[in-house]
Amino acid sequence: KQFGKLPNDTSVLAYDFMNFLIQGILSDSTLSRESLEYSLQSIKNFEGVTGKYSLSPNKAPAKDILILKTSRDQFIIDRIIPINSKGHL
Repeated sequence: KQFGKLPNDTSVLAYDFMNFLIQGILSDSTLSRESLEYSLQSIKNFEGVTGKYSLSPNKAPAKDILILKTSRDQFIIDRIIPINSKGHL
């Protein structure tokens, strides 16, 4: 509403990642690069607007897959293929 248009896929993913990063920063007492990396790696199944995700062992985001259907002028979630506790599908 504030910007006069609906958010797109990039903006909602950026929103989720910023909240993920904030959670990592708040749980890190020393705020060094190494400790923040460890803090982010230890977050499992982060619940974002676009679903759950974690960082995989190679530090890439591992995220639920949402299968969407269209219904008139909106998208509806048909099913979710979740990641497991280790960040794998």
